[in-house]
Amino acid sequence: MSNVLIKEIFENPQSTTSDKKGYFKLNKSPNVISDLIFLKKGYIEDTISTVWSQYGETQRNTFYEQNF
Repeated sequence: MSNVLIKEIFENPQSTTSDKKGYFKLNKSPNVISDLIFLKKGYIEDTISTVWSQYGETQRNTFYEQNF
């Protein structure tokens, strides 16, 4: 989804918007767990927590695409 406002809430708040394919980039500190808030007019606001690893932990992330 394009033009979604993505805000990171922590000590140094920052924000960006998604591109026409829904991608976005934030320059995030790797040692901080924070929340990302997704906002777009006409849609329900959503929040997710960011993830980081330490001591060689591995992570598996799965993203689903829904077509409505």
